[in-house]
Amino acid sequence: MPTLEWTLDLPVSQQRLWEFHADPVAALPKLTPPGFAMKLVQIDENYGKGAQLSMRTRVFPGIWQTWVARIVEFEPPYTFVDIAERSPFKSWRHEHIFEDRGSGKSRLIDRVTYEPPFGFLGRLVDPWLVRPRLEAMFAHRHQVTAASLQ
Repeated sequence: MPTLEWTLDLPVSQQRLWEFHADPVAALPKLTPPGFAMKLVQIDENYGKGAQLSMRTRVFPGIWQTWVARIVEFEPPYTFVDIAERSPFKSWRHEHIFEDRGSGKSRLIDRVTYEPPFGFLGRLVDPWLVRPRLEAMFAHRHQVTAASLQ
């Protein structure tokens, strides 16, 4: 399964970085790139380990799918990990890592391990279709995070 990683250094504390990402109701609309269209449908009241989020996402123009994610690790202010229980992917694991870099600085690491849908065909088109969309999505997420916290 492919694993992709994106890193962003920020001039803000680890706690501030954590707080920005640990509120999905506020963060997800900001972090979703234009054209990806993701709508939060439901979120468990007690957001933490075991919490479930349900979203509707536009996979392609005119094609919508429900994405259900569960938080499987939750260690404030260091990390949280979500896995997809239902998504456009055969499997999806997203690690959000928040590092303290000292002197009021932090580092965000997004690590995604996924398996595209459709077996061999999905693996075949991954480098040309799936991966570029993920790269664009996380470039946008990191740009928005930097702009929001500086």
